[in-house]
Amino acid sequence: MKKSSSIVLTSVLALAIAACNDKEDQWITGDENGQVRDTATSSGHYRYYGGFWYPIYGGRINPGRYNGASAHDIVNPGFRSSTVRTGGFGRSGSFGS
Repeated sequence: MKKSSSIVLTSVLALAIAACNDKEDQWITGDENGQVRDTATSSGHYRYYGGFWYPIYGGRINPGRYNGASAHDIVNPGFRSSTVRTGGFGRSGSFGS
């Protein structure tokens, strides 16, 4: 009995660790076909990727973490990029800015 409970515990732990690895939350350069479109506005620096503008941090963007914005959004002086955090093990998804 003791051996089987440790196997179950190890399996559950391995699945929990695997669930925390969010492949969508990765920083990329965002260059499509070797072309990069960047812009600077009063609210920050943005890169065009996949039809939306994303904030640039250290020369990279993270479409899995940040909501894409339209050109109309980023030119508004009060605009702030909003983050999207999706789930993970033991918590529900949340939205923050």
